[in-house]
Amino acid sequence: MGKLTGRTAVVTGASRGIGQAIAELFAAEGANVVCAARTLNEGDHKMLEGSLSRTVEGITEKGGKAVAITADVSSEESCEELIVKSREAFGAISILVNNAALNYYIPTEDYPTNRWERCFAINVHAPFILSKLVLPDMKTAGPSAIVNISSGSAIGPGRGPYADHTVRGGVMYGATKAALERFTQGMAQEVAHDGNIAVSALSPSQVVPTPGTVYFKLVDSMDDPKGEHPDLMAKATLLLASEPVERVNGRVCYSQEILSEFGCSMLAFTAFFAPLSFKLLPEGVADRFIRDIFPIFYLYALALAGIATVATVPIRIPETIVMALVAAGFVFARYYLMPKTVLAHDERERGTPGAAEAFAHLHKRSAFLNMVQFIGTLVVLVRLAD
Repeated sequence: MGKLTGRTAVVTGASRGIGQAIAELFAAEGANVVCAARTLNEGDHKMLEGSLSRTVEGITEKGGKAVAITADVSSEESCEELIVKSREAFGAISILVNNAALNYYIPTEDYPTNRWERCFAINVHAPFILSKLVLPDMKTAGPSAIVNISSGSAIGPGRGPYADHTVRGGVMYGATKAALERFTQGMAQEVAHDGNIAVSALSPSQVVPTPGTVYFKLVDSMDDPKGEHPDLMAKATLLLASEPVERVNGRVCYSQEILSEFGCSMLAFTAFFAPLSFKLLPEGVADRFIRDIFPIFYLYALALAGIATVATVPIRIPETIVMALVAAGFVFARYYLMPKTVLAHDERERGTPGAAEAFAHLHKRSAFLNMVQFIGTLVVLVRLAD
């Protein structure tokens, strides 16, 4: 039984990228997924690959339940039609993921007013309209969740003076995402008295390679090792949609940090080494291995090694020392490295000088520590098996 079995989820911007990954994971966890976007068929979009048809076909081929509903969420009428059709397809809605977003990288003095207003309509007004429309369902639907997909650009550059005078044209996008995060926590406080609705906002810890980010040259390619795989955002969104309300309501968080906080101990390792796995293994196989099979295998191996070490008579001192160091490594990572990494990430997003290097250094240390722990655990198992 999946974490979302029997629940109905509406995911906007599900034709490609993060939205597609979220829709696929939700369906794999048993949800009835309404995939919404403007691009119905492959080739409909003039610049980017991806379509609702492809997303839904991939879900149904794996036994999941999904429908495609075209919608222009910049229009209130289209939002209303989307929710009506979603209820007709699967009934009451208990999960809403506001992922659709629009951006043009244009300096403020050159920004066309109509484009500015359309971006606000999609990035800010649509989450408000859709949330307002689904709240009546959620109040009586049991555990429910609204997850707003945000961005690190919501954190501004801070006060001057500014050493970097580069004009990147990100003012509008950052402003909409900052508004979205304030909207998130305001609504979270409003629905807290219902007790069953969690409202949260989630940003990627690193730029996610998608057709859009590749087009705008934010990453070099879909397998750019500097990027964060879309599955991390999907898993973090699943966490926010399925954890108890009191643990996640009002959270404004980042993908890798929230996964680490909730016990994904192999996150740093998988995030660091995932690009290699995706190059070496076939498409689909690498995804399942690095995100699902490997962490489970490691946790079982760790538990087995610990039990075997304690149960071995007479006690084998070298193996006991190794397992004690592995346990100490977990405590060190959880209570020292992870908090420092989160702080460094936030400072990096604010543009603090030196923060990017500090974050990269801490992230690599976490990955290296997890790798050493994994190797140590395997060595202990092999030696105890002799």
